[in-house]
Amino acid sequence: VDRLTGGIAVPETWFFRYSESFRVLGEFLSRRLQSGAGWLRMMSVGCASGEEPYSMAMTALHAGWEPGAITIEALDRSQDVLRRAGSGEYGAFSVRTEVPAWALAYLHRAGDSIVVDPGVRSLVRFVRADVVQPGALAGVGPCDVIFCRNVLIYLGAEARVRLLDAVCAALAPGGLLF
Repeated sequence: VDRLTGGIAVPETWFFRYSESFRVLGEFLSRRLQSGAGWLRMMSVGCASGEEPYSMAMTALHAGWEPGAITIEALDRSQDVLRRAGSGEYGAFSVRTEVPAWALAYLHRAGDSIVVDPGVRSLVRFVRADVVQPGALAGVGPCDVIFCRNVLIYLGAEARVRLLDAVCAALAPGGLLF
């Protein structure tokens, strides 16, 4: 199954893809922290090569959250992509738009590679899950923020409805869905 899905899926994204999303995320996280929230739980559904959940982690740190208060679940169905994502090592193609100046402290050059800071990597837990299967997101909530941008375009109508129902069930009241 991994070989088949790996052949038809596009397991890529890039850091701070759709930068406006991360600006909105940063504002939301700042307000949540200022309101006295003591913990933050986020999820990236269809995290692909991992740049999205790492961008989420960097945004949370920039918003003032302490690392011990942040939990990020990054889900994908491909074990190969998750293994690469967990390494936190990327090529130049992972930076396709301007990375915010504040985020540069979390990304380091190592030869031709871009390496995500170990402190940022420790905030993301990569989990293999086929999110279109019933019950795949059971027990994952409540999440303050859910990104589900890389999966829906590949699904048929029935699978889309099933996934959106599961995502909405995992989203905390007042949470933010991308």
